[in-house]
Amino acid sequence: MRFLNTALCLLAVFLFASCAKMPQKSRNEGGIEIPEIFNTNNSLRVAYLYSEGVKEAAKSGVPVAGIPYWSEILKIDSLHGPTNHKMSELGVDANPQQALAYSKRAVKADTTNVEFLGQYAYTQVATGQYKAALQTFNKLLKKDSRNPYNYRMAAALYANEGMPHMAISILDSAEYKLGRIEELASYKRALLMSVRNFDRAVSETQSAIANNPFDHSNFRFLGEIYARTGNDSLALDNFNRALELAPEDAENILAAGDYHLSRGDQSGYLELIKKLFLLDRVQMEGKLEIYDKLTGNIEFYRKNFYAINTLCSILHIKYPESYEVTSRYATHLIRAGEIDKALEVYKKEVAKGNAPLDAHLSLVEIESYLGQRDDMFAHLDQAIKLFPNEENLYLRKAFELQRREEVGTQSDIVALYKKAIKVADSNEAKSDTAASLGDYYHSIGKPNKSFRWYASALELNPDNALVLNNWAYFLSEYNQDLERALKMSERACELTPSNPTYLDTQAWILHLLGRTSEAKVIMRQAISLDTTGDDTLLLHYAEILAAEGDTFMAEMYYKRALEAGGDKEYIDKKISELKNK
Repeated sequence: MRFLNTALCLLAVFLFASCAKMPQKSRNEGGIEIPEIFNTNNSLRVAYLYSEGVKEAAKSGVPVAGIPYWSEILKIDSLHGPTNHKMSELGVDANPQQALAYSKRAVKADTTNVEFLGQYAYTQVATGQYKAALQTFNKLLKKDSRNPYNYRMAAALYANEGMPHMAISILDSAEYKLGRIEELASYKRALLMSVRNFDRAVSETQSAIANNPFDHSNFRFLGEIYARTGNDSLALDNFNRALELAPEDAENILAAGDYHLSRGDQSGYLELIKKLFLLDRVQMEGKLEIYDKLTGNIEFYRKNFYAINTLCSILHIKYPESYEVTSRYATHLIRAGEIDKALEVYKKEVAKGNAPLDAHLSLVEIESYLGQRDDMFAHLDQAIKLFPNEENLYLRKAFELQRREEVGTQSDIVALYKKAIKVADSNEAKSDTAASLGDYYHSIGKPNKSFRWYASALELNPDNALVLNNWAYFLSEYNQDLERALKMSERACELTPSNPTYLDTQAWILHLLGRTSEAKVIMRQAISLDTTGDDTLLLHYAEILAAEGDTFMAEMYYKRALEAGGDKEYIDKKISELKNK
């Protein structure tokens, strides 16, 4: 900083000398006005621009306001140390690589400046140059040995390089030179734990407790050490002591809770989590993260259902306006079999007028399940008015109308599919919906319209494997254009390898084309991959085996298809035909 002070002194002298007369100004290339008196040489221009940048940043309260002035300096003197340092500090978050370059030039300009060297080390860490940063921090330990941050970072970098013992030595040195600093002492204890030096970790923590018997974090840490070494009674005593000193400290509660859970005491753990959920200082997001972990383990959820019910109720009471909480509360009610209550929860949410789409869909889902179809359609229509560009709402209504199987709804269903295609936000989504309309036309016995919509789906997304498979299979059902069907089926299998349904389609088309040996190989692969026990696959394999003349194996697979739920009348007829050959 000596260079900077000299420059500022020179600036002050010139300002004093010219105070009797306002200096004339000239505008430089960067558009910044500089008094003529400072344009006599580069040193004066640099000093003026630097001080003006500092003044502008201070006046506006925005540090980057000085950048235009400092940028002009670097055009004059690219190695100006203070300016490079400033630019590095201001730019390290947005562009760490550029900040590193600035910082490197600042250090080159003044190798004795510990601020410059410290920023250089910081930018090396920010750019992932950890080994180089370690060397720089080691220099700082000599030049700036009273700064705890340098010891902390050097230790962390040694630990990162797989040298935890060196890291511990660095922290020992810090304690010798600076006295006990809790942040460094805490990190050292963690390192001692990592190298399994439990005796020293205990000794260090006990010393910390002796120095400050009311610091609850030391008792918590000692409890964690004893828990690692299997000293359960001592661990529990120290966790309880930490909770006595700070009963509302989230770290104490979580540490004690984890201890109880590790020992199989689920009720003790959940009782502590209950205390945590009651704390206002703990953010809702953190509580929801814990809740999701608890409910994500189905066995744990089932075993501790009533305790989790309490946690869910606490969340619902504390955060009544949060939909994230409301949706979890409703899900919990459904799992408890209280579907009517869940329905009321969603009705209240929708009645607010600002409920998300998910709330409307959940309400519709429950009403559909309960058979409340008039209410369901009313809510669907309401949701469509609120979210006119949501394709899922039109698809849902089309699906529900299909389930009703009422005369006169076909045109309504088609119109809903077409509307969903129109509002879909991508070609992939439009393709999927066009395919669904094709499926619908197939289900009502209109193959020509079905195939036209499959063609539209493939125009929108030529690699829609589901469309390729379904169209190919439906062509095989009508025994139409089998060669084209085979090409589509092969492409579907290329796009989605090892899909048993797609392989079944390919094998069946090959069978219809008389290529039975090829069909048999692919069908065997489909059955080996299938985990559902699909009776259609088993029946197709039986048909292919029968066509090959393998009556014994064909009969066995006909029977397996029957056991899997196949058509008894059809299968009995096929078995009879086999026996009469």
